[in-house]
Amino acid sequence: MEQKSKAKVKKGNSDYSADGTATDPTKEATPAAPTVTANPTDASVTVTPAAGMDEITLTYTPTGTDQPVDVVVKKTATGWTVPSGHDGITVSGDGIIKLTHAVAEDGTEVKAKVKKGNSDYSAYGTATDPTKEATPAAPTVTANPTDASDSNASSRNGRNYANVHTDRNRPNQ
Repeated sequence: MEQKSKAKVKKGNSDYSADGTATDPTKEATPAAPTVTANPTDASVTVTPAAGMDEITLTYTPTGTDQPVDVVVKKTATGWTVPSGHDGITVSGDGIIKLTHAVAEDGTEVKAKVKKGNSDYSAYGTATDPTKEATPAAPTVTANPTDASDSNASSRNGRNYANVHTDRNRPNQ
């Protein structure tokens, strides 16, 4: 419901001024919390706001630190913008934010809240930043010039693998 405010003033023994009026702005409804999803496949986190939002506040603990930081991502006339200095955080044209595995400390909480216009902030959506698996050591490859074969051994997920390749058509070197 639209409401009007009015006021008038008086100084000393003067008459009151004419009424000054203004229409009170309508407060936007508080939006729903964004969806925050941990993606274990690539150890990233995705934040998906509802359509029509114009501000997203991310809170996360940067890799190598123990103190959370806030990053405010805003929609402008030309699209969404992430403040400079936040490598690894991208935002699509529809406001979907992705934090690559290098952004947040593994195992810490990533949360986001949104607002639209003059609304209050939503509740937080949260997820735990997934752990990025360590890069495995390179396999050992051994060449055997006697029979023109090579073999390698590697270990993945606690299992050992061995491969042997023989090319009888390859001349000995």
